[in-house]
Amino acid sequence: MKPINLFLIIISFSSKAFAQYREINQADSIYRLNGVKARISMYENMRMSTKMLEMYDRQGRHIESIYTDTSKINIVSKRIFEYDSTGRIVNEYDMSYYKKDSITKKFRLILDSPVVSPSYKIEYDSLNRIVKKIMKTEEGKILNEVTYTYSPLTEKEKNWNRRDSTIFSERETIYEAANISKHSFGYNAYKNKTAYFDYSYENIFDKAGRLIKRIGGKTDTSCGCVDKKAITLKVDYQYNKNGLLIKRVEHSNYNNRSHQTTLLFDYKFW
Repeated sequence: MKPINLFLIIISFSSKAFAQYREINQADSIYRLNGVKARISMYENMRMSTKMLEMYDRQGRHIESIYTDTSKINIVSKRIFEYDSTGRIVNEYDMSYYKKDSITKKFRLILDSPVVSPSYKIEYDSLNRIVKKIMKTEEGKILNEVTYTYSPLTEKEKNWNRRDSTIFSERETIYEAANISKHSFGYNAYKNKTAYFDYSYENIFDKAGRLIKRIGGKTDTSCGCVDKKAITLKVDYQYNKNGLLIKRVEHSNYNNRSHQTTLLFDYKFW
């Protein structure tokens, strides 16, 4: 197993709701031993017609993230991961299947001609660990850059505006374990407004090294919370008898109200 592949599963092209769930991705050895071909995740009891489909090869490596509209059974967008003969990830890019109609202003499918994002140039160090990913336009403009340092594992990401090449978001994440973030902070800028966020967690693992509980808090100036107060957070994780994650239950409290969000997982096998 190559641990670096675990935390590179970044679902940045999907809805904002999925962006916080990096800790749901398990080691490729778990998927390989269980013969997992696909994992389907979907929110319970929520008015959302979307789901995420993760695809794996027979080695348990993540090869696709597919974001779908389940009300129409259509692909909205897809992220593809490609590996070389040694198992190193060498290519990562997005494909978008929707565009806005100029007359109705509504999004329509373009399955025959999806929009393909530029792929990442990926750099490794002498220990075969990824140290940098860079995405550029055909003209050479940087769109996204992610760098990694180790001991502790730290990820820094920057995003540039395609039009004027200004940086509109930065994030730094410190990990407690592969794919398990401990502290994440940064900002997002949009229409001359800047929103800052800071997420800090305490993670609890069982004897098998599986994440079973996450306790922490977060602040996000874009959330519309009363007085921008911190959001308290508790997350519980459940696994089946084979060690596959089957449920993530998040309990949060903000605006003087308690909220619960449940994410369910189903699997298909080779």
